[in-house]
Amino acid sequence: MGPAIDIYRQYLLDMLRVYAHLDHGTFDSEEADEIRDAMEMPWYSLSEAEQKRIRGLALDLNYNRDLKRNLEGPIERGRPKLVAAANLRDKGELDQALTLLRESQNEIYPPFLSFLRGRIWMGFEVPEVAADFLRDAWQLAKANENLQGMYLQVLRQANFTDAKKMADAIVASPSTHSVMLLAFALEIESAAIQHSDAEAREQHKRLIPLLVAAIHRLLAGEQPFNPPVLSMCVVLLAESYESLGMLEEARDALTFAMNLEGDSPILYAARGKLLYPKEEGVTDLLRAIQMGIPAVWPYLWVAIVLLDQGQYQACIEICDAGAVRKTSSRIKSELLELGAIARASLRYPNYEVNRQFSAAIEADPSNIRARQNSEIFQLTTNTKVSLDKIEKNELQYKWSRIPEEYFKAIEKREREKLFAYSFN
Repeated sequence: MGPAIDIYRQYLLDMLRVYAHLDHGTFDSEEADEIRDAMEMPWYSLSEAEQKRIRGLALDLNYNRDLKRNLEGPIERGRPKLVAAANLRDKGELDQALTLLRESQNEIYPPFLSFLRGRIWMGFEVPEVAADFLRDAWQLAKANENLQGMYLQVLRQANFTDAKKMADAIVASPSTHSVMLLAFALEIESAAIQHSDAEAREQHKRLIPLLVAAIHRLLAGEQPFNPPVLSMCVVLLAESYESLGMLEEARDALTFAMNLEGDSPILYAARGKLLYPKEEGVTDLLRAIQMGIPAVWPYLWVAIVLLDQGQYQACIEICDAGAVRKTSSRIKSELLELGAIARASLRYPNYEVNRQFSAAIEADPSNIRARQNSEIFQLTTNTKVSLDKIEKNELQYKWSRIPEEYFKAIEKREREKLFAYSFN
């Protein structure tokens, strides 16, 4: 199953590379020919549904490049078909939605047609294809910064380097852009800060006044006002404060936004991260989880504290809940490993503990600690050594400490899920 998915995704990416050659006038180049030749054999490894979807995508991409397509308004043109396709998308009938749009494309206002196609391809989790359509939508309506903002968000996932270039241009003249577009650009600027050295501190210092100004514009009622965008700006501000050691300022900013906006999983997670591992920090993370936050790192952070406190059953429940959610292989592996350790601590049957450790190793074979903990557990069961004796000899299966920087890296990688969830 996995290899087929990889072939499908690679085929789509190669297809976009061919169209890029078309756009740049190098469609007949040797490089373009090599891409097309390399696509021939993988085609036969695709399922019928994938082949059908790709054929439709080719028609849609060709339509975007058709110089004869009708670009005239009004913007209400074809609205019933657009709404019908959007309803199909909301029901998860993505291929049917694309088919309806294809059948009605000459009746629909082109920027909205490309916009919805892009959103549908985000449903397929192929941001590279989605970005192609959203770029087309924005280029057809350059004055619409809402479209540019959506394009920038998707481009961030498809090609971070290109997204950073666009963000740099926006941040260079912040007052000339809508506050929402500026907020998206500032999020990319913050995500681009990779280290915690002196250069990074200077970058955070540069971001703080820009974020404060954006927050003031939002609080002043600049339209379009979007509470999650305000939350995002406050979270970014708190992160910059935290990076500069200004912890009280970070906490005050988050608490202020929480009082203003009310329940927000983003803000609870951010304040929980700031206060962790204190009890109030764990409470905030639990609240974020209860509110349905899509990111999974809060589950891991809470589980570690519960294990340390000996709340093994609660640890098992939080690990099991987090492990079934969509996340990175590393986080999934660590949640499964923690669940195995908690089960062993409660003297669960050996086969169940072993099954958990095996699942953790399978989820991420690079998790060496899970292998070591599994081997230690095997030692206790195979040699009949009592758990008490194992503990006295410091051989107990225990959670090895993870550096704080690793936690921050996890949170940063999952942050885009958290923000994308807010803007849907």
